[in-house]
Amino acid sequence: MRRRLRALGAVGAAAVAVAACPGCFRLTDPFYTFKPLEAGEPPGPGYSLLYGTVEMLPGLFGAPRVDTIVLRQVGPGTRRAYWRASETILFRAFQRRVLRQGTFALHVPAGVYELDHLESWSLGRATVWPLNDETRVASRIYITRPGVYDLGTLRITAPDGPFRPFHIESLRDAGSARRHDALRALVRGTPWAPEVP
Repeated sequence: MRRRLRALGAVGAAAVAVAACPGCFRLTDPFYTFKPLEAGEPPGPGYSLLYGTVEMLPGLFGAPRVDTIVLRQVGPGTRRAYWRASETILFRAFQRRVLRQGTFALHVPAGVYELDHLESWSLGRATVWPLNDETRVASRIYITRPGVYDLGTLRITAPDGPFRPFHIESLRDAGSARRHDALRALVRGTPWAPEVP
Protein backbone atom coordinates (compact mmCIF):
# COMPACT_ATOMS: atom_id res chain seq x y z
CA MET A 1 0.00 0.00 0.00
CA ARG A 2 2.82 2.40 0.87
CA ARG A 3 4.57 1.63 -2.40
CA ARG A 4 1.41 2.45 -4.32
CA LEU A 5 1.02 5.77 -2.44
CA ARG A 6 4.66 6.65 -3.13
CA ALA A 7 4.22 5.86 -6.81
CA LEU A 8 1.08 8.01 -6.98
CA GLY A 9 2.91 10.78 -5.12
CA ALA A 10 5.79 10.65 -7.59
CA VAL A 11 3.41 10.74 -10.57
CA GLY A 12 1.50 13.63 -8.99
CA ALA A 13 4.72 15.58 -8.35
CA ALA A 14 5.81 15.04 -11.96
CA ALA A 15 2.41 16.23 -13.23
CA VAL A 16 2.61 19.38 -11.09
CA ALA A 17 6.16 20.07 -12.32
CA VAL A 18 5.09 19.71 -15.96
CA ALA A 19 2.05 21.95 -15.46
CA ALA A 20 4.11 24.61 -13.65
CA CYS A 21 6.82 24.69 -16.30
CA PRO A 22 5.23 24.61 -19.78
CA GLY A 23 8.35 26.01 -21.46
CA CYS A 24 10.57 23.29 -20.01
CA PHE A 25 11.47 19.94 -21.53
CA ARG A 26 8.72 18.15 -23.42
CA LEU A 27 8.74 14.54 -24.57
CA THR A 28 8.71 15.72 -28.20
CA ASP A 29 11.71 18.08 -27.78
CA PRO A 30 14.26 15.63 -29.24
CA PHE A 31 12.17 15.49 -32.44
CA TYR A 32 11.57 19.24 -32.51
CA THR A 33 15.28 20.02 -32.12
CA PHE A 34 16.01 18.53 -35.53
CA LYS A 35 12.87 19.81 -37.23
CA PRO A 36 13.76 22.30 -40.01
CA LEU A 37 12.19 25.68 -40.67
CA GLU A 38 9.19 25.15 -42.97
CA ALA A 39 7.57 27.42 -45.56
CA GLY A 40 4.28 25.52 -45.57
CA GLU A 41 1.25 26.15 -47.76
CA PRO A 42 -0.28 29.62 -48.17
CA PRO A 43 -3.26 29.85 -45.77
CA GLY A 44 -5.34 31.57 -48.46
CA PRO A 45 -5.22 33.89 -51.46
CA GLY A 46 -3.43 37.18 -50.93
CA TYR A 47 -0.86 35.87 -48.42
CA SER A 48 2.89 36.32 -48.65
CA LEU A 49 5.80 34.45 -47.11
CA LEU A 50 7.94 36.80 -45.02
CA TYR A 51 11.43 35.43 -44.36
CA GLY A 52 13.85 37.15 -42.02
CA THR A 53 16.50 36.76 -39.34
CA VAL A 54 16.91 38.55 -36.03
CA GLU A 55 20.28 38.49 -34.27
CA MET A 56 20.90 39.89 -30.83
CA LEU A 57 24.39 41.06 -29.97
CA PRO A 58 25.44 40.47 -26.38
CA GLY A 59 25.22 43.30 -23.90
CA LEU A 60 26.33 43.50 -20.28
CA PHE A 61 24.38 40.36 -19.39
CA GLY A 62 25.09 38.34 -22.54
CA ALA A 63 22.91 37.68 -25.57
CA PRO A 64 19.46 36.30 -24.80
CA ARG A 65 18.07 33.48 -26.88
CA VAL A 66 15.15 34.79 -28.94
CA ASP A 67 12.23 32.36 -28.58
CA THR A 68 9.46 34.59 -29.93
CA ILE A 69 9.46 37.33 -32.56
CA VAL A 70 6.36 39.53 -32.68
CA LEU A 71 5.58 41.65 -35.74
CA ARG A 72 2.96 44.37 -35.65
CA GLN A 73 0.91 45.26 -38.72
CA VAL A 74 0.76 49.06 -38.86
CA GLY A 75 -0.98 49.54 -42.18
CA PRO A 76 -2.86 50.00 -44.32
CA GLY A 77 -5.17 52.28 -42.40
CA THR A 78 -5.45 52.12 -38.63
CA ARG A 79 -5.68 48.32 -38.37
CA ARG A 80 -3.26 46.89 -35.78
CA ALA A 81 -2.68 43.14 -35.82
CA TYR A 82 0.12 41.06 -34.33
CA TRP A 83 1.89 38.15 -36.00
CA ARG A 84 4.03 35.77 -33.92
CA ALA A 85 6.81 33.37 -34.75
CA SER A 86 7.49 31.35 -31.62
CA GLU A 87 9.31 28.30 -30.30
CA THR A 88 7.04 28.15 -27.24
CA ILE A 89 3.79 26.72 -28.58
CA LEU A 90 1.93 23.64 -27.39
CA PHE A 91 2.31 20.50 -29.48
CA ARG A 92 5.02 22.25 -31.49
CA ALA A 93 6.46 19.01 -32.84
CA PHE A 94 3.22 18.48 -34.78
CA GLN A 95 2.99 21.96 -36.31
CA ARG A 96 4.89 23.86 -38.99
CA ARG A 97 8.11 25.27 -37.55
CA VAL A 98 8.09 29.04 -38.14
CA LEU A 99 11.15 30.02 -36.08
CA ARG A 100 14.56 28.39 -35.82
CA GLN A 101 17.63 30.03 -34.29
CA GLY A 102 16.37 33.56 -34.95
CA THR A 103 15.24 32.91 -38.55
CA PHE A 104 11.50 33.02 -39.18
CA ALA A 105 9.06 32.27 -42.03
CA LEU A 106 5.62 33.81 -41.50
CA HIS A 107 2.51 33.89 -43.68
CA VAL A 108 1.13 37.45 -43.73
CA PRO A 109 -1.37 39.37 -45.89
CA ALA A 110 -0.42 42.54 -47.75
CA GLY A 111 0.39 45.41 -45.41
CA VAL A 112 3.08 47.30 -43.55
CA TYR A 113 4.88 45.40 -40.77
CA GLU A 114 7.48 46.19 -38.13
CA LEU A 115 9.09 44.37 -35.22
CA ASP A 116 7.11 45.00 -32.05
CA HIS A 117 9.04 43.03 -29.43
CA LEU A 118 11.08 39.90 -28.78
CA GLU A 119 10.66 37.31 -26.03
CA SER A 120 13.02 34.91 -24.31
CA TRP A 121 11.70 32.04 -22.21
CA SER A 122 13.40 30.61 -19.16
CA LEU A 123 11.94 28.31 -16.50
CA GLY A 124 8.45 28.73 -17.92
CA ARG A 125 8.48 32.54 -17.79
CA ALA A 126 8.83 35.03 -20.61
CA THR A 127 11.19 37.99 -20.60
CA VAL A 128 9.88 40.62 -23.00
CA TRP A 129 12.39 42.76 -24.89
CA PRO A 130 10.45 45.83 -26.05
CA LEU A 131 11.72 47.95 -28.91
CA ASN A 132 11.41 51.71 -29.10
CA ASP A 133 9.69 53.62 -31.92
CA GLU A 134 12.93 54.36 -33.79
CA THR A 135 13.91 50.69 -33.75
CA ARG A 136 10.46 49.56 -34.86
CA VAL A 137 10.42 52.01 -37.78
CA ALA A 138 13.93 50.88 -38.85
CA SER A 139 12.61 47.30 -39.11
CA ARG A 140 9.59 48.24 -41.24
CA ILE A 141 8.77 46.26 -44.40
CA TYR A 142 6.11 46.96 -47.02
CA ILE A 143 4.34 43.96 -48.55
CA THR A 144 2.39 45.22 -51.55
CA ARG A 145 1.38 42.02 -53.33
CA PRO A 146 1.41 38.27 -52.64
CA GLY A 147 4.88 36.78 -52.98
CA VAL A 148 8.02 35.84 -51.07
CA TYR A 149 9.79 38.66 -49.20
CA ASP A 150 13.24 38.51 -47.64
CA LEU A 151 13.60 40.98 -44.79
CA GLY A 152 17.29 40.12 -44.47
CA THR A 153 19.16 40.03 -41.17
CA LEU A 154 18.33 42.56 -38.48
CA ARG A 155 20.99 42.91 -35.80
CA ILE A 156 19.70 44.15 -32.47
CA THR A 157 22.26 45.57 -30.08
CA ALA A 158 21.41 45.07 -26.44
CA PRO A 159 21.94 48.09 -24.20
CA ASP A 160 25.06 48.29 -22.04
CA GLY A 161 23.01 48.29 -18.87
CA PRO A 162 19.58 47.41 -17.57
CA PHE A 163 17.97 50.33 -19.44
CA ARG A 164 16.53 50.29 -22.92
CA PRO A 165 16.20 51.16 -25.81
CA PHE A 166 17.70 48.57 -28.07
CA HIS A 167 19.22 49.65 -31.35
CA ILE A 168 18.69 47.90 -34.67
CA GLU A 169 20.66 47.80 -37.86
CA SER A 170 20.06 45.94 -41.08
CA LEU A 171 22.97 43.91 -42.40
CA ARG A 172 21.56 44.66 -45.87
CA ASP A 173 21.92 41.03 -46.90
CA ALA A 174 18.37 40.54 -48.23
CA GLY A 175 18.68 38.81 -51.59
CA SER A 176 22.32 37.87 -51.03
CA ALA A 177 23.48 34.62 -52.63
CA ARG A 178 23.65 32.84 -49.25
CA ARG A 179 20.14 33.91 -48.20
CA HIS A 180 18.72 33.26 -51.68
CA ASP A 181 20.04 29.69 -51.59
CA ALA A 182 18.59 29.16 -48.11
CA LEU A 183 15.25 30.62 -49.18
CA ARG A 184 15.16 28.48 -52.33
CA ALA A 185 15.77 25.36 -50.20
CA LEU A 186 13.03 26.48 -47.79
CA VAL A 187 10.34 26.83 -50.47
CA ARG A 188 11.33 23.79 -52.56
CA GLY A 189 8.27 21.61 -53.19
CA THR A 190 5.78 24.26 -52.01
CA PRO A 191 3.52 26.68 -53.92
CA TRP A 192 6.04 29.42 -53.03
CA ALA A 193 8.79 27.81 -55.18
CA PRO A 194 8.06 29.73 -58.43
CA GLU A 195 8.61 32.99 -56.52
CA VAL A 196 12.24 32.07 -55.76
CA PRO A 197 13.87 31.00 -59.06
